[in-house]
Amino acid sequence: ALATLALLWGIGELCLLGRIPFVSRRYPRVFCPGVGMQLPPGAEVWSTNGIDYWIRERANSLGFMDREHAFPKPPGCYRILVLGDSYVESLQVTRERKFPALLEAELRRRNPGRACEVIAQGYGGAGTSQELSLYEQYGRRYSPDLVILVFTANDFANNSLILSAIRHGWSPDHPPWSLCRRRCRLRA
Repeated sequence: ALATLALLWGIGELCLLGRIPFVSRRYPRVFCPGVGMQLPPGAEVWSTNGIDYWIRERANSLGFMDREHAFPKPPGCYRILVLGDSYVESLQVTRERKFPALLEAELRRRNPGRACEVIAQGYGGAGTSQELSLYEQYGRRYSPDLVILVFTANDFANNSLILSAIRHGWSPDHPPWSLCRRRCRLRA
């Protein structure tokens, strides 16, 4: 009876494994001076909680989980840039189900004949200081008409080396990144 139970359990495991696309996450990140940790351009990202979603998508040419957007801005196009953290990156859903894509679809539905784009730039763990750096490095080139900064409660900790280290623990493999610099003017 025990052998039969073990055999049935093994067969059940194999059936389930055949239906699960992958079991581990793949989230390659590199350090970019002035910006912090980000996805390499074109990187393949696998995201799962092992229960109800398995998302496999590629980052765009700038390393964001968004589609490509043209430079310069097309004439007559109204552009919105959404900056944020994991809420903007949204690894738990496919590209067309992320809230910036849903916002763009709704704007187009309500304003037929008007060109508009919503651009998503965000990374998990980003704080306001990193989001400002993302804007300066990448976002400004899109010439946005409107910038939406998604600020969540954990952004307070993400903006502080000390709070970030307390919250996540400090590890040499994943140190907190301070992207703020103090500017001083010396008076003669």
